[in-house]
Amino acid sequence: PLKANLAICSNQVAARFDCLAVTLEMPFKGSNPSNLAALSSGGTFQGPRAAALGASLLDALSHVGPSLRGVAEPAFGEADAYVVPVEDAAVVAAFVEAQEAALEKERQAAADAA
Repeated sequence: PLKANLAICSNQVAARFDCLAVTLEMPFKGSNPSNLAALSSGGTFQGPRAAALGASLLDALSHVGPSLRGVAEPAFGEADAYVVPVEDAAVVAAFVEAQEAALEKERQAAADAA
């Protein structure tokens, strides 16, 4: 604590907000189009591989995060409720519309109060 190089973004975020911060870097070797071995084997680091790497990081953080401050189960408010990831565009659209409607309702209430 208090000895990190704050020129590194994740260290700056962790120090400033007193939270877990990480940097996830894309593997360079498989992302370079001039790497013929990667291209010929279909091993470029695109789409599904990038998503899988991100998902594996989130999986690890979900297991580590709650125990970082000695709290077995973190307590979140209703606004912070866990949302199960979905791939169904209609479900995502409905969720976004509900969030936008709630935001508009808050804006209208603030305008009415003013």
